[in-house]
Amino acid sequence: MCYHCLSELKADREFLIEQENIFIIREPGRSILSHFAIFPEMPLSAIGHKALYEVFCEVTRLTGKIPYVINADDLARNPEATVRRLCEHLKIEYLPQALNWNKACPPQWLPWRRWHEDAENSTGITATLASAFDADALKRIPRLMAYYDYHRPFYERMNQFTH
Repeated sequence: MCYHCLSELKADREFLIEQENIFIIREPGRSILSHFAIFPEMPLSAIGHKALYEVFCEVTRLTGKIPYVINADDLARNPEATVRRLCEHLKIEYLPQALNWNKACPPQWLPWRRWHEDAENSTGITATLASAFDADALKRIPRLMAYYDYHRPFYERMNQFTH
């Protein structure tokens, strides 16, 4: 979602430096298809991989170190190991109970509720998120395939730094 505030993020050096930045990347085909299902008129920038990569590069430049990157498919396939590694990186206690929660719609989600139905109705991270997506669905709509071709290189650049 950083494309909503990309200029502000890149301009706020103190904000970017003062915390540990963690980036979660999602295969662009999945992002495109799920976004399109809810908002077919989405602009190219709404997919967000380019904006995320720009923030990643800015954090790298400002801190002199490559930020921690998590691939959403890895997280979905093996949440315990992925979160455990993150906690080790952050030097914080790993709390396995944090991987489970009660179904709920947090108040801050209400304006965007239709975007978060799966999360609202979940009780944990599941491997279904890592299932194969239908690449043919992208090919059937040339605009979506163009979105994929545009965003895929940014995803690939960041994916090489996953933990």
